[in-house]
Amino acid sequence: MAEAERRLGRWVDRGVALGLVVLAAVVWNSAAAIPPSFLDTGFGADYLPKLLAVVLVVLALTLLAETRNKDAETRTGTEPSTVLDGGLVARCWAIARRPLALAVLLAAFILAIDLGLLGSYPAAALFLFAAGLLLAGVSRRSLLLSAACSLLVTLAVYLLFTQVFTVLLP
Repeated sequence: MAEAERRLGRWVDRGVALGLVVLAAVVWNSAAAIPPSFLDTGFGADYLPKLLAVVLVVLALTLLAETRNKDAETRTGTEPSTVLDGGLVARCWAIARRPLALAVLLAAFILAIDLGLLGSYPAAALFLFAAGLLLAGVSRRSLLLSAACSLLVTLAVYLLFTQVFTVLLP
């Protein structure tokens, strides 16, 4: 049973690596469609998206190398040190619950701004506060730290955009 789960995990890793390569190809192709600026100094509007595509490919190659190392460990008979007890569904849920909760939180953040329920700064402060609690767990210290960080970061972004860049965000 444990071997089948490890094999499934390696196939999932390979699938994620393939997804990263496909995403990198889409980002690179989209960046190539950006027209060059008349003030092009070598770093045009397509530079950062292409850099992101390269980083995605490097991450995919790193994931594939790690998967290959796990395959080698299995062939030599050494037991991987990260094997957990319990069912496959329980393991998947334990791994995926925080990223899924963050994705739902991000969707709620975008919806709150899009529907006009909150302005961008209050919504950002609430998002940072909830994300901090989600990642750190709920305790008196994490409540205070998350509240302080969310308020300070939101205030810093507000001051940066209004005072330095003189741009009002919606």
